[in-house]
Amino acid sequence: MSDAKRVDRRAVALVFLAVTIVFLLIPSWEHQSRFRLEIARGLGWSAAVVLLLSASCSPLAALWRRRTGRDMGLRRERRMFGLTTLGLGLLHLAFLLPSLSVPHLLDHTLTRSGAVTLVLLSLLGITSFPGLTRRLRVLEWRSLHRMVYLVWSGIAVHVVTAPRAPFLLVALTVLVTLLLLVQRVSTWAWSKLRA
Repeated sequence: MSDAKRVDRRAVALVFLAVTIVFLLIPSWEHQSRFRLEIARGLGWSAAVVLLLSASCSPLAALWRRRTGRDMGLRRERRMFGLTTLGLGLLHLAFLLPSLSVPHLLDHTLTRSGAVTLVLLSLLGITSFPGLTRRLRVLEWRSLHRMVYLVWSGIAVHVVTAPRAPFLLVALTVLVTLLLLVQRVSTWAWSKLRA
């Protein structure tokens, strides 16, 4: 079995497990609105953490290779983490939909950043499947996947503007996002200087 198929199955399994747990925990949608919002908040934080894990794969793999001289195979996990982030983000939205006011959906920075981030994540998710990318005739999917930097920024804005967000989680999310952006920009600038 190829690595791509194995990764796809693990991502689907992780999202399926999350959905199953959530549906087992919620006996009645009508009477559990506060509980549903807490589940949505947990799914949102899970999506943010998994996205940052995905973003950390390349820098950690490069650091590991420099220290040990061996490849730990971490770069192959980015796709699984990215697809899992998309699944968790869609679940986060599904749990929040009953409480959102559609006419005023984009009036707040929180919902605007979440909506833009989810749209970008969906584009990245669609182009993560080689067969679908060929059928859609997307020739430059690699440059499209550079939008992940916008996704990181969108997640950071979404987290910062979230009400009642734990300060430690917000600080860690913003710090890791900034570190990853600085690392990526410095790597790009260093490669341009050496060329």
